[in-house]
Amino acid sequence: MPIFKCSKCGCAENTALSMHWGRKSLADELDWSEVGAEYKGLPLCSECTPKRYLDGSETGLGMWHGRFPKEPYDEEKYNDCKPFDL
Repeated sequence: MPIFKCSKCGCAENTALSMHWGRKSLADELDWSEVGAEYKGLPLCSECTPKRYLDGSETGLGMWHGRFPKEPYDEEKYNDCKPFDL
């Protein structure tokens, strides 16, 4: 299970439950006003990802997915679970 550290809140997140793989290709289509433009293109958890695209439609993210508890990323615990970087 590829796990990464959210660049904004520091929690542990699964790449399949977030916009991890599309974070760079979709970055210019997202509304960063609530999240902060400094996080554009960085790996974010489902809760820290923008809720809306620039056209106003919803991304389906912007809230924790609830598939597992939200917890801080532990380098030692997830050492073997890191995804490949794009």
